[in-house]
Amino acid sequence: MTQGWDWSLYQEAKVVEDPNSPMRFVRIAPTPGTLPVMILYGTEYGFSQSYAKEMQKTIVAKFGDKYYPRVVNMEEYEVAELDKEQIVLIICSTYGDGVPPTRARPFFDWLEQNPQDLSKIQFSVLAMGDKGYPHFARAGRIMDEVFEKYGAKRFSNRVDVDLEDPVQIERWTTSVMTGLESLDQGLVAPANDYLWDKVTSGGYEKKISFGRSSPLYAKVTVKKVLTKVEEESDKETFHMEFDLGDSGMQYIVGDSLGIIPHNHPEQVDEVLRALKMDPNMPIPAPSWKYPNMNGENPDTITIREGFLKYYDLKNLKAKLLEFFLKEGEGSPSSSQDVTRLRDLLSQGVGKENQALGEYLKDRELIDIVENFPSIKLTSVEQLLGSLGQLLPRYYSISSSYLVDPKTVSVTIAVVRYKTHGRSRVGICSTHLNDRVQDGDILPIFVNNNPDFRLPADPTVPILMVGPGTGVAPFRAMLHERIHQEASGKSVLYFGCRNEDRDFLYREEFEKLTGENKMTLRTAFSRQKSEKVYVQQRLRENAAEVWDIISAGGHVYVCGDAQYMAVDVHSALEHIVAQHIGKEGAAKYVEDLEKSKRYQKDVWF
Repeated sequence: MTQGWDWSLYQEAKVVEDPNSPMRFVRIAPTPGTLPVMILYGTEYGFSQSYAKEMQKTIVAKFGDKYYPRVVNMEEYEVAELDKEQIVLIICSTYGDGVPPTRARPFFDWLEQNPQDLSKIQFSVLAMGDKGYPHFARAGRIMDEVFEKYGAKRFSNRVDVDLEDPVQIERWTTSVMTGLESLDQGLVAPANDYLWDKVTSGGYEKKISFGRSSPLYAKVTVKKVLTKVEEESDKETFHMEFDLGDSGMQYIVGDSLGIIPHNHPEQVDEVLRALKMDPNMPIPAPSWKYPNMNGENPDTITIREGFLKYYDLKNLKAKLLEFFLKEGEGSPSSSQDVTRLRDLLSQGVGKENQALGEYLKDRELIDIVENFPSIKLTSVEQLLGSLGQLLPRYYSISSSYLVDPKTVSVTIAVVRYKTHGRSRVGICSTHLNDRVQDGDILPIFVNNNPDFRLPADPTVPILMVGPGTGVAPFRAMLHERIHQEASGKSVLYFGCRNEDRDFLYREEFEKLTGENKMTLRTAFSRQKSEKVYVQQRLRENAAEVWDIISAGGHVYVCGDAQYMAVDVHSALEHIVAQHIGKEGAAKYVEDLEKSKRYQKDVWF
């Protein structure tokens, strides 16, 4: 398998602080006699990468020149070279409904399909996941099983982590560090590190692609409102198109578009005023900073730019409160705030501390600063280290590359709400809705979703269920099927609150229905006194649903995972049970999933 290599993803083992830039690190060659440690990560949103780098620093801090840990993205690693390793740490998230991160998929596929002799390897796995999904931490568990199957020896047990639970992460870290204390006995340090040699000799060529660290700057060409807002409960939703020009960026129906947002400038300025910080204060650019439109990627930026573009001021972690507590301790004037912080942290920083979780749930950095006003922050470095990365937001693509290869479109619902007496917003949706206009240029990239694809055969019928913005990929599917002159039936079940206010793409879908290019079923939950949802419409049209399924058709569901997707799944089992019996219905639907004839793109 041929993989690319990106300098930015290669973190050399001996990481030392640059005295001229305390938060940046410089690369140096491995010290002779040190044992290489491979830290492989697979990530969708960047969490696993962050922990991999933290683990690297932890190993270096404790063991010095005893070990030489290298952090490498699974996407960039030449899997066939695994047999050159002796110690491997795997940190991997699970994406969606139990699959590996999209860009780590080739690594998984190649390793599972090509048995290796890994008997010289000692390993451990940190499996990241979300218990809200049925296949919790499945990707990490697969790696754990495959390594064991190929003869590798597990020196520290796998730990499954739910929603980045710091207690579980620390449990794994402690176990691994204990194991490393004696793991070097009997192992022989190589004369040279093959990875270092390849990178420094140009043995790896940089892979040219658009991603989070190297987005495409694309012009907004269309921005169109799709809904009417007459009441406070009505949602603002809009359609946006970007010009891909001759960039070469490609996508497939079912993929999503990553958009890198900015925090609201007024909120950034409010935080800086509350912190009494000069907005022009220089800070080192974070490691996840992406190049600007001119391809420049300076090492130093202002703190205002950092807060605007790169740091998450909204989704906070317990370590921020730990930092505030540390800053307040020893100051008599902060005693009351210190006591409150100690109370919040008294049950630990893990998920079992429900009071802490509830406190952090709907609070942002400005809330913490205002809630603990007596605490004066002295370390900008530690403050920034306590904040997470401002991550891209992902939206299902609602256009077809085959129809127009120079355009990509998305469908976005604007998020606004109130908590703790303060108005809140969705970072990306309000950035795009409130501050971006036609002609503006934004950083974007494609996020592949190989588990949400049209059937290769255009004669196969399809059933699509997508209420609200969940209809976006189905608009793309319909455009592509029409372009292909597909003879297979295309049936869309769409739901919204009110026919006259938020029936997305109504004119377009009704026109296609009138031309017999699709069949449209609608459900309006606030139209009448009786609430009607898409799962009810499926049951009402059970014969049609069964005809599609029994004819080898494909079923697609996109939207809310917590309620809608569960209810649609139950409706499908109910319909199947009417034809083959209740006992075999669940297994039948499960087999549809396994054969990729029942695909879901859902989120909580």
